[in-house]
Amino acid sequence: MYALARLSISSQNAAFNVSFLFLGAGSAVFAYLWFKSDYIPRALAGWGVFASAVVFICNFGFIVFPDLADSLSPACFAPIFIFEVTMGFLLLFRGRKSSAMPHAIGL
Repeated sequence: MYALARLSISSQNAAFNVSFLFLGAGSAVFAYLWFKSDYIPRALAGWGVFASAVVFICNFGFIVFPDLADSLSPACFAPIFIFEVTMGFLLLFRGRKSSAMPHAIGL
């Protein structure tokens, strides 16, 4: 019974790390698109690319060396946390740049 529980926990950890590989790669592409668009400050978008690369590299390291996950996990996710929270507040307070929208005729 104990062996089945350990198998379930270890497979869940492996799936978590593999999914975060895709998160890091996808987020790096997304942050690069922010960088190219000039919609947000380039420094923040560059930080997003860096933070996403850190997530990808750390989770790859966690797959290869599972014992590192316990000690390095908070440090690996701190840069992406800073990027995501800053992006959220930036988009919340700055909002979307309004374009000249034609108003409905007769209203």
